[in-house]
Amino acid sequence: MFRSRLMSLAVIGAGLGLPVFSLTSVAYGADEKQTISPEVGKPLQDAQAALKGGNYKGALNSLRQAEALPNRTAYENQVIGQLSIAAAVPAGECAVAAKSAEGLAGRISGETALVYDKGIGECFLRANDYTQSLIWLDKYVKAGGNEEAVRPFLAQAAYLKGDYATAKQESQALVQADERAGRAPVEKNLLLWLSCIIKLNARDTDPAYGSILEKLVTYYPKHDYWVDLQSSVQRKLSDRLTLDFLRLQLATGTLARGTDDESTYSDFAQRSLAAGYPGEAQKIVQAAYDAKIFGGAQAARESRLKAAIDTKAAEDKRSLPGVESEAENAKDGTALVNTGLDWVLYGDTAKGIPLMEKGVQKGGGKHPDDDKLHLGFAYYVAGQKDKAIKTLGSVGPADGAGDLARLWIILAKSGKGA
Repeated sequence: MFRSRLMSLAVIGAGLGLPVFSLTSVAYGADEKQTISPEVGKPLQDAQAALKGGNYKGALNSLRQAEALPNRTAYENQVIGQLSIAAAVPAGECAVAAKSAEGLAGRISGETALVYDKGIGECFLRANDYTQSLIWLDKYVKAGGNEEAVRPFLAQAAYLKGDYATAKQESQALVQADERAGRAPVEKNLLLWLSCIIKLNARDTDPAYGSILEKLVTYYPKHDYWVDLQSSVQRKLSDRLTLDFLRLQLATGTLARGTDDESTYSDFAQRSLAAGYPGEAQKIVQAAYDAKIFGGAQAARESRLKAAIDTKAAEDKRSLPGVESEAENAKDGTALVNTGLDWVLYGDTAKGIPLMEKGVQKGGGKHPDDDKLHLGFAYYVAGQKDKAIKTLGSVGPADGAGDLARLWIILAKSGKGA
């Protein structure tokens, strides 16, 4: 017979968090001898050598030889069980690890039991057995384990099992924990939360859907995230705000999507012209030519559109001084806002913004939030980001204006210029 210190090689499951343990440190009953017979000791030593070399399947084979021997003591069974978990988890033999852990119940320390529960839960997750994974991870949490440490696995297992309500709860908690700690939420956790809402058919009823998209473009301002967020906002918008929506698309680089870009730019330019902003229409047409969107099969029609816009812009510039005078005498401030925005869209923010500020202060218009939205946009164009954020933050929710304003705020905070 020999003492267990001969078996005290450190054992750890490859990167899975299984504990490094010494078999001499395990507590036993006072009447139990911590000795291993030579017959059992030989395959156990072979198992530990295989573990040390990363040969987990070989270790399990040696442990099965030890288990086949008769008249084993409780201590020998415990050593076999602990080594079996250490080998089975990295080998992907989750059921073997689970059976060994169940056999060790009541005979291992609380901390070691927690590590085993966590490792086995992760093992089942990798093996795509999501039901067992949730059982073992839940066991870990209920036994006092750190829930934050396994929450990503709980969320993933629940989602893959099809339990979207639980996955939503867990992924939401992960995002909120990051935000409380002052960290950017992990992108995959935001996407998982979003996907759960979609799977639950709650895209239009869960208020978190829009806020998650806003977080994605705030922390990970990718083109596709901007497209998704804008699509969610577009559904809420009054037709009156279509031109404002197109301006946001242009600023975020999401206006052209490769489907019918020529029509998109033409429509944008014509809307600007009809709204009384030929200077903006000129810029849109020029952007289309620069991007080689104009100048193809519809070149003749595009040329006529450009000529009409240029003619209107020349007339508009000549008439603007008189329009200013009329706007000053109007009963509400909207005319001043519109006149100032016209100047801003010609590129003269120094002349246009004071008129818009005066108009917003005067108030009394039919859609005061539109006026604030336009002033915030003008500040953004002028590079006055702090003023833009403050003004846009005062825009109310009417007809989706507040939703548009929040998107402009995100863009302004990102530091991206007009």
